[in-house]
Amino acid sequence: MKEGRPFSFKEYFKLGREQAFVTSSPAKRAFLSLFGTLQINPRIRSGRIISEILKLDLSDGPTILDAGFGYGLAVFALSRKFQSWKIVGYELDEKFVNKAIQIKNRAQANNVTLFQKNLNGMMDDKVFDLIYSCDVLEHIKEDVAVIQKFKRALKPCGTLILHLPLRYELSRRIFPWFKNYDTEDHVRDEYLPNEIRHKLETAGFHVDFIKYGYGLLKGELAFELNNFLNTNKAGLVLSQLITFPFSLLLGYWDIKHPPALGNSLVIKASLRGNK
Repeated sequence: MKEGRPFSFKEYFKLGREQAFVTSSPAKRAFLSLFGTLQINPRIRSGRIISEILKLDLSDGPTILDAGFGYGLAVFALSRKFQSWKIVGYELDEKFVNKAIQIKNRAQANNVTLFQKNLNGMMDDKVFDLIYSCDVLEHIKEDVAVIQKFKRALKPCGTLILHLPLRYELSRRIFPWFKNYDTEDHVRDEYLPNEIRHKLETAGFHVDFIKYGYGLLKGELAFELNNFLNTNKAGLVLSQLITFPFSLLLGYWDIKHPPALGNSLVIKASLRGNK
């Protein structure tokens, strides 16, 4: 994985391998070490973010913020390949933070700095060359205020990359039991393209593009197969194991060939020299 190069299947396959450092189950540790995360959803989202980052013309040794790093898949994938990059991660959930710190120490990811922080409390001023955030804003009531803090935290000509879910009512599903699939801790009905464009432009960003992810017969099918038996934990793990090879390939296909329409939004916005 090199800057300016396409996101390879090899790097996609590695996503989540670092999670082996923080599991006590020998079987799970062995699987993670070999195949990376069993969960296709965070793999697709993180892979798409990384894919867009690799297209950027970043300066040598940029400073980057992962705003709401969650499992840390993108943080550690970028860290191990771009050791001259300074990667900062903010995350509110203490459990995610503690696990990520353990991974950082075990992986000797010295170019990573992690903080437990509410994005509403960001006070950074012209610090970052790039900020990326994956499926976070829909969990925050004051999303416009956070977008404004992103703008303040970016250097002039800095870049913001977002991955967000499409408005629930517009999402297309395949299997009937996913028709009412919802995430309880979303504080709004996700996003429409024009809605997020307006919020970004109001904050002072120039929207370079809004694309889609999770195409119906690629990313969405991969997600639904991966969660096919989601009635209990045993059924979920069984469906993930059985469908893993096919879901894995579908997910990478969705990243490499973004759909014309899909269930998620991928946004790149920039300051273009704004002071």
